[in-house]
Amino acid sequence: MMNIQIRPETNAEAGRRNAELERPPRVAVVPEWWAGVPEGEKTLLHTIARMLRSAKRSELQEVARAAAKWERGIGCFVKVRLIAEYRKRRKRKWQFVDSGWVRIRGKAEG
Repeated sequence: MMNIQIRPETNAEAGRRNAELERPPRVAVVPEWWAGVPEGEKTLLHTIARMLRSAKRSELQEVARAAAKWERGIGCFVKVRLIAEYRKRRKRKWQFVDSGWVRIRGKAEG
């Protein structure tokens, strides 16, 4: 016969198990304006953000302060620009385009 020992669960383990059972799964919500950005552009923006984040951890206080300021400014600019481009694309999509199958009186043929 096997000798099986069952150790009592600690409070930390019990709390962690309960939290895992109760917590809903995380789902990444990607904004529509970000989903339409080409992969190359996303990679460039991620690289710039990583570079600025690492500069914020600089030992030189002036560099860290400047990097934090630039990170906020560039992040805001990029987000506003991407949202504006997204709105333009959506607006353009709904504009009337003459497909040529309707004949407009007075319009020259050819």
